[in-house]
Amino acid sequence: MKFLNILSLVSFASAAPALQARQNTAIGTVKNAVATLDSATKGNIQAIQGAVAEVKNNVEAQVEVVLKTNIQGIADALKKATDDITKGTTGAGGAIGGDLKDLTQAQINEVRDAIAAAQRILRDIGATVRLTATDLTPALKSAIKSEVDAVKAAIQPFVTPLTTFGEAARAARASLAIGITGLSTVIAELGGILSRLIASIGL
Repeated sequence: MKFLNILSLVSFASAAPALQARQNTAIGTVKNAVATLDSATKGNIQAIQGAVAEVKNNVEAQVEVVLKTNIQGIADALKKATDDITKGTTGAGGAIGGDLKDLTQAQINEVRDAIAAAQRILRDIGATVRLTATDLTPALKSAIKSEVDAVKAAIQPFVTPLTTFGEAARAARASLAIGITGLSTVIAELGGILSRLIASIGL
């Protein structure tokens, strides 16, 4: 019996670091994916804004390639972030919540901050898509339509695994003395941003 008790303790001690590692890996993946998306899209957005300004100066022909390249760059960055988050936060069976029950307050805050950063990125992307809809000539709008459509198509798939992971983290800690109000707020705000993007740019 003593041997079994000792074995149980050893098994628990071995499992705890593994559990912590999985938690850290999942949260780290979300943080890194959002940070990479932020870094990638900033340059794209700046290039698009500059190109739109050039159109107003009657150099339309020179900016089409810039617009197409950078709008597609945003779509590709969204897809990569989606893939990274999905792969990093789900297990072999697609489950998320099982490894989250022992999240610390600091880890909850990291999830919250990553979702808040994603909100800002989506607002910037939405504003950029609206800019291309209002400030370009009909010919340019037609030329970049497939790239703009690719961005629109990539937004909701990006939001879905991020929201799912946030909700799983919130559910795992809801019954304990862990501050999840901030996390609940950013999850709700992320859904609100998605709804506004659906209404304003037609996802």
